[in-house]
Amino acid sequence: MSSVEQRPASMIWGRWERREPPKWFRMELAVRYECVRGNRILDFGWGKTIEICSREVLFTTQQTLKPDQRVRLAINWPVLLADTCFMKLAVLGWVARSQPGAATVKIERYEFRTAGMHPDWDPSAVSRLLQANGGATHV
Repeated sequence: MSSVEQRPASMIWGRWERREPPKWFRMELAVRYECVRGNRILDFGWGKTIEICSREVLFTTQQTLKPDQRVRLAINWPVLLADTCFMKLAVLGWVARSQPGAATVKIERYEFRTAGMHPDWDPSAVSRLLQANGGATHV
């Protein structure tokens, strides 16, 4: 038996791999989703996030999404860049779980982008959310 086979499954390259469950945050934010294949948009809709963590996003949907479907999300982010510029979180991933009215997307890639004014944005609501969470008003 080689030394690799004798190691516990959680030990990788001589270091213990620490597997803690991700921390979920309850956040109700506007989200636009697009079901895609390559550069082609197959379907799209609007919803609200329910919970978000570093690995997944749970959100409401207008229709039932197909498991394993590639999805792009654009989430209105509640933090202003330099107190003046709205931001969105752009996510690329795939549907891990789905039911009528909701889906969970596994995050493959994400990035923050600047966003123009959107009808769903309410600057006073952003300020209230930040104050309630004790967060900073800018990044």
